[in-house]
Amino acid sequence: MSARRASGTSLAAFKDEFPSEEHALMHVARIRFGEDLNCPRCQSIDRDCLILHGRLLICRQCRARTSIVEGTLFSNTKIPVLSWFYLLLIMNNEVRTLPVSFVSRHLGISRQAAFRMLGCIRIHLEALLEGRVLGGASRIVQVDETWIPAVKATRGIGSSGVMVFGIHSSEGVYTKVIDHRTREQLFSLI
Repeated sequence: MSARRASGTSLAAFKDEFPSEEHALMHVARIRFGEDLNCPRCQSIDRDCLILHGRLLICRQCRARTSIVEGTLFSNTKIPVLSWFYLLLIMNNEVRTLPVSFVSRHLGISRQAAFRMLGCIRIHLEALLEGRVLGGASRIVQVDETWIPAVKATRGIGSSGVMVFGIHSSEGVYTKVIDHRTREQLFSLI
């Protein structure tokens, strides 16, 4: 049985797109505030109005300081955005799940930081795939739910464990942490 060959962005293309931390931060800024990068406060359209200072955009006209990463996957962390982007690249190109030890060793960070990064990315991906539909008419899907003990859900759903629901089909796998194992909640996911 041969493994599926992952196709995605190459390391060379990644380095061309994001050669430095500043390029990664400017990418996040353009995604958040638009391609023109107008000041969020005074809406100045002057191209040289905003300057990058660390993880802040500072407006030269109104002196507003706006965090580039606030409210994103990259907030509340000391890990460079470029490292987050690199981990996203690896996760996109890898067929299997990445072990915490691999991420820790590859990025040169602690196991705890690697665990947190992987968890944050998985939660973010779950939110992106919220409305995803697997299966369809005359398609077979497999569903199951399981209790995972000694795991605390990020939303505070349980302290001694979480209930995870999963769907598997030829299109892929979808998992979700669920509040209660009720007929209504499970059927709403199928």
